[in-house]
Formats: sequence, structure tokens, C-alpha cells
Amino acid sequence: MQPDLTSDLSARQWRWLCDRVGEPAAAAALAAAVARGRKPFPLNAAKELNLTMPAAAALPPLPLPMMPGQAAAARARLRELQAEMRAAGVR
Repeated sequence: MQPDLTSDLSARQWRWLCDRVGEPAAAAALAAAVARGRKPFPLNAAKELNLTMPAAAALPPLPLPMMPGQAAAARARLRELQAEMRAAGVR
């Protein structure tokens, strides 16, 4: 079962929960919460697992989307920097 992620906060809460117990366990807790008449929100899944959701400031950030080719360009730049460091004798 997938959670109802209505905001960035709820997406961060879901990510925290999945990092904490694993996505299968979080999804099972969410399904159990829904079966008991609760809405499919990450907070309800956490309650089902007897976990206290941390404050918003303590939640992990959402990953930033990457444009196609950004990862390849970053890897190429890292290789260039490593080559420059080797040439300069830096280890």
C-alpha cells in the first residue's frame, strides 16, 4: 500500500519511516492503519508501529531531482579532479 503524500512534510515523514523500519514494514503498518479506519498518512503508520515521528527539522531532506546527464557530468568532473591531484602528487 502506498501512503497519501499530501506535502513535502509527509514525503519526508514517509522517507524517515522507511529508513527506520524498511519500506515493506512501513507499507504493512500503513495497511494495518487503514484497515483500522485511519487515513493512509505516514504518521498513522508510525503510530501503528509505536514510533514517534520526529520534529520536521529532524526529518531527512527530500532528494533533489537530477537532470539527465548530470550524474555522468559529475563523474567525469570527479575523474578530472582526481587526475589533477595525481599529477600534482596529492594523495
